[in-house]
Amino acid sequence: MNRYRDSLSPQETLRIMEYDIEVRPKCVVCGNNVRYVGKPDSNGLFKQFCSKSCANKYNYEKAKKTKIEKYGSSNNEQKRKQTCLEKYGDKNYNNHEQTVRTNIERYGGVAPACNEEIQKYRFFLAFSSREPLREHLRRYIVKEEMKLMQRKNKQHLKDMEMRIIEILIK
Repeated sequence: MNRYRDSLSPQETLRIMEYDIEVRPKCVVCGNNVRYVGKPDSNGLFKQFCSKSCANKYNYEKAKKTKIEKYGSSNNEQKRKQTCLEKYGDKNYNNHEQTVRTNIERYGGVAPACNEEIQKYRFFLAFSSREPLREHLRRYIVKEEMKLMQRKNKQHLKDMEMRIIEILIK
């Protein structure tokens, strides 16, 4: 039982014994202990990484390595600029006319925001994430009514001043 002393629960110890695991797995990136999952899956009984940051580092390095193997460089931006320069004579070329044609075809206007459904969806998103739309509209109406009353009060004060001046002049 001495080799299972780093187990954190009896269930973990039983699973380690059942699957003949001699040494607790370590994080592939940093070497720290990894968490016990509890049920076997494609990766085994334990997580592969100790944290999300280690998983992100591993995936970043793996993607970088794959780009180097496939394209000879981890920076595809250089390759894209070189291709645009060769094809169009400009390293920052964007086919604006094609973009406009596609947007007109898909959305009925030069930009996706021209589409009525997208406008409704954007309007919905703008208010659904903060507070219910009805409450937002109520607050807006109250605010506008307050502004209107302030304008009327100012106008009323001006009218009163004009009447006083007229009385004083007569």
